[in-house]
Amino acid sequence: MSISFEPLLLLLNAKSPQQVDSLLTDSFRFRHEGLSAARLESWCTDLLIEKAQAQELSSSLDQLVRQCIYINASKEDIVGIFPANFHSNLKNLLTKLISVRLPEWREQVMNQQISPPQLIDFDWRVDMKTSSNLLSHMAVPTVFVNMKIQEQSTTKNEMPGVQDVQFELSQAALNTMLSGLFTIRDQLGSLNR
Repeated sequence: MSISFEPLLLLLNAKSPQQVDSLLTDSFRFRHEGLSAARLESWCTDLLIEKAQAQELSSSLDQLVRQCIYINASKEDIVGIFPANFHSNLKNLLTKLISVRLPEWREQVMNQQISPPQLIDFDWRVDMKTSSNLLSHMAVPTVFVNMKIQEQSTTKNEMPGVQDVQFELSQAALNTMLSGLFTIRDQLGSLNR
């Protein structure tokens, strides 16, 4: 990802660090739909810049924040993103502001990602089958599994539904499933090391 740093120098026109923070927050908040005409006009008035410059600034702030979120940047990482000859006071201010907001922004981005259904709850019980259509007496253990699955959200700001999934497993099927789950656990464990 290539960040255009020159438009960021327009932030030197800001009246206060709080104004820079507000612009940075706007840039993140409206990263998908872009700044509205009214907000863009407000940026132009506040910073005494042209509309095209405000759009470039918004794009550069968005690129910078995206890069910081993507690499889960520490303060040192954020400083390292800037070119060596970048305005030092502005670099320090942006580093401070981004590092304070980064955990919240990263969480928001993670929560908005499209993901497969997620397991919410899991319950099971063991039963003993004592008869069937063919046999009057038998003793076959089975396990009944009930999982609550949170479905994918289909629209923004909508709470996804929860679905109950129930199934029955024989001892052999349970052993096969557990073997697969243990393999997955071992592979995930080796990635964490």
